[in-house]
Amino acid sequence: NFTCGVAFNPANSADEAYCWGRNDRGNLGDGGTSPSTLPVLVAAAAIGPVTDWRTVQAGGGHACGLTFAGKLYCWGSDDDGQLGSGGLGEVHVPRQVTNPTGVTFWDEVAVGNSHSCARTGGDLYCWGYGSYGKLGDNSTTSRSVPTRVADPAGGAVAWDMVAVGENHTCAVASTG
Repeated sequence: NFTCGVAFNPANSADEAYCWGRNDRGNLGDGGTSPSTLPVLVAAAAIGPVTDWRTVQAGGGHACGLTFAGKLYCWGSDDDGQLGSGGLGEVHVPRQVTNPTGVTFWDEVAVGNSHSCARTGGDLYCWGYGSYGKLGDNSTTSRSVPTRVADPAGGAVAWDMVAVGENHTCAVASTG
């Protein structure tokens, strides 16, 4: 019900995030809950200005974005922990995802209806609503902070890509 994107603003030489559409849970990240038929700048009041967005992904009621510096932020609905910040209910401006021990740079993010996943180095982490085992940690338990995806049967792998759907997650191992 909403869309997000990144645009370069030549006036300030910044890569800015914009969202538009439904905004009942802070989905647009602009600090409010009013819908918009035009792109609105994702607010940064809670974290200071973010002007180096690399990508933004919109999910069912939340969005997540990566900066060129490798920081990961999410906002919107957090009923199932899909923002990765401990299950806050809803957040109307970007909030940095809780980093697991040793994670200093996120490479990729994918956002679904009620869960999110992100890749760092060769490791893959997921969080949010855990139904159907879509978090990949060999359980159906919901997680409100990033939890490392378990290695598949047959041994450890490094992950190269991730995609998230409504009730499933897919990833490509570095072995192809």
